[in-house]
Amino acid sequence: RQTNLCLEKFINIATNPVVYSSTKKIICPTCEKDMLDHNQRQAMECVDKFIKQVKDNFD
Repeated sequence: RQTNLCLEKFINIATNPVVYSSTKKIICPTCEKDMLDHNQRQAMECVDKFIKQVKDNFD
């Protein structure tokens, strides 16, 4: 549950131009584009892919 809340907060920050402008540039770990180029759905898809890659590497 805590992980999901953290990821939701990350997606909200990374896809909100007003909030994002006050942070360092965030590069998507999956497609390597600026996170601001993602909408929330795209950000969630990339985060899900990233989590799957991490899990696969630990198996």
